[in-house]
This record gives sequence, structure tokens and C-alpha cells, in this order.
Amino acid sequence: MTLAFHPVKACSTCLSLLKVTGGTGKYEKRATPMLLGKVSLWAHLRLLFLFAFVFAMVSASLSLYFRATSSIPDMAVLSPKLEIYRMDAARYDTVFIGTSRTLHHIVPESIADAAEKAGCEAPSIFNFGVPDLTGAEQDWLIGEVIKSGQGHLTRLVLEPPGPEASTPANINSTRARFFHGPDFYQAHLDSIRSLPESLSKRLLRGSVLAYAIGRDLSGLGQAAERAFSVETTPVPNTIQKFRREHGFEAFDEATSESIGAHHQSFINQPEKFSEALERYRQPDRPNLNARAEYMIAKLRTLQSQGLSVVLYISPDPLTLDSTAQLGKTVAGLAPDIPVFNYNRPDTYPALFERNNWHELSHASRTGANRVSAQIGSDLCNNELLEAFIYAVR
Repeated sequence: MTLAFHPVKACSTCLSLLKVTGGTGKYEKRATPMLLGKVSLWAHLRLLFLFAFVFAMVSASLSLYFRATSSIPDMAVLSPKLEIYRMDAARYDTVFIGTSRTLHHIVPESIADAAEKAGCEAPSIFNFGVPDLTGAEQDWLIGEVIKSGQGHLTRLVLEPPGPEASTPANINSTRARFFHGPDFYQAHLDSIRSLPESLSKRLLRGSVLAYAIGRDLSGLGQAAERAFSVETTPVPNTIQKFRREHGFEAFDEATSESIGAHHQSFINQPEKFSEALERYRQPDRPNLNARAEYMIAKLRTLQSQGLSVVLYISPDPLTLDSTAQLGKTVAGLAPDIPVFNYNRPDTYPALFERNNWHELSHASRTGANRVSAQIGSDLCNNELLEAFIYAVR
């Protein structure tokens, strides 16, 4: 193969590497190629940053567009319950909203029977317990319940919600992605700030939240859901079960490998239950003022809308060192807000008999009926007290 020689190109190349010094006629190596290299590097970096910025803007815009044009996704437990409540909202005057302790401990019919036996009209109750319900999720759910129950709903009973995610593994579900939109940023932050944890732990939760928000805005969540969505329909048996028992589910009648494993551990290690009860006697308790103020603010907002409110603290051996004290703190800071604090073995020893429990944190149907009977009686007593106070005024 013959290579052609191009004088013009050759000269251009030489001149780019050499320069003529004034009057000497000698060629010297230029120092500017390195400078040109640096300029080229910065130019590439600027282009890279510009590309990243444009990509972020386009991705965020598309993600927000997809979110705005999408309906509420199908979320286990939450979606079928919301569907049932919306259809039957007119029949319920009282709704419990909380975590899995609400789901598995609040038996609407048992509460109604106990209230009637105590001399009050039986309330019509819907159990809106959702496993691992966070503060932001609870705020949204309260709004949906009030909107659907307008004109019929008179009382909301709130269980303190669970904490926000502390590991990235908990942010990839459809439900988690839905609650990481812009409408929920402030609610997440308010909840995290109120948690009785060290600053480092709260910063960790904040970092996980930031990662989840970034992931959602990048389009990874919304776009993947659109591109690879799988059509799902609520399981008919689930809807029928929740409708039949007004949202309640007996923990010992639910079937899953996880529940079975926890129950077997509970049977094989009876000493663990006794050890859990000892948490109530621990002298060192976290400062719960911020979390108490957080719950009081929620309840005050509901009161301002004309609703009766109650703070419900569920019996739970694994949280005896925290939620029991939270109930006491709320009662101290806001004496006018009814607090049903059942996580107190000294006051309610019958609720902590081991045969009432299916595992360390959830009661069986028998235990749930016991808790609910106590709630029904207390709801009636609270109604009579409120009626008395109103009459005296």
C-alpha cells in the first residue's frame, strides 16, 4: 500500500508542535500543548457536568410526570382495605389507624360488644391496621379516610406509627416508591426528626430517604414500573376476609413461612417472653418528648376538624421500653387527649399472659379479643366522661 505525502498537513503538524522565536530562525518546542491538553480536559468535564445536569432535569421531569399521571398502585393490605373502606365508609363511625399491632389486635365486633355491655351504643369500627406503617403513610391514610368518611366518621383512634426505613432494602417496594414522592418529603422529615434515636441513627434514616428520593427522581422507580409493570388484582379471599371482619386479621390464622417460624421460635424459647417483659422495668428510658409532641400535633389537627380522637398504645412486649413511656408522656403533655395505654403489664397483667400471644410482638385471636374487650369498655367510659364534662359546661 502506497502512502501519500501531504506537505500542507505536515507543516500544520510541525507548526503545532514548534514555534519560531523572534529573529533567531530557530525552532523551539512549544510549551502550549500541555496547556491545550488541560483546556481540553476541563472542556470534557464541563460537558460531562452539563450532560449530568440535563439528564437529571429530564429524568426528574419524566419521573414527576409519570407520578402525576399514575393512579394509586396496588399495595398489599393497604389497597384492599382502602377499597373496602371507600365502598362501606357510610357504615363506620370509628376508624383505627396503625401498624400490624392494630391489624392483629383490634377486633371491631369485640369492641362493639364490650361497649354495649358497658352501657353505651355500640360503635361501628373499621380496622385500618397496615404492617410497618410509617408516619408519612399514616398522614396520607388519615386524609383518605376523612375524605371517604365525611359525614359519617366521628372518631379516629391512632396508634403511633413505625419509624422510617433505615436500610436501602426497604425502599424498593411499590408502596415505598409511592410514598417517596414530593408530597411526602416533609412528612417523612417530621417523623424522622421526632424519633427517640441518636443523631447518627436519624442521619442514617435521612440518608436512606435521600437515596430513595434520588432513585425515584432518576426515573429508576417510575420508569421501571411503567416498562415492566405486572398487572395485579387483589386476592378475592383477602378482600372478603377484611370485609367480613371489618379490617381485622387474626395473627394466628394468617399463613406465611415467616409467621410460622416466629411462632415456632416462641414455642421453643419460652424464656424470651419473660426477658421481653423485663424491658418494662428498665431504668434507662429514651427522651420521648419530641415523639410525643409529634403525635399530639396529629391529634390536635384532627380535633380542629371536629373529630374525637384517642391515642392507642398496643400491648407489645418488644416495645415495653418505649411505647409505654410514649403514652405516659403524651398524657402528661396533653391531659385532655384520651390515651389508651395498654402496654403496661403492671396495669393490665391479663393482657400479658403468655397464652394470649402467638409470638413476641403479636397476640393470637384470643389475646386480640381480650385487648378489644378492654378497649370497648374504655371507649364507653370515655364517652360517658365526655358527656358529663359537656353537661357540666
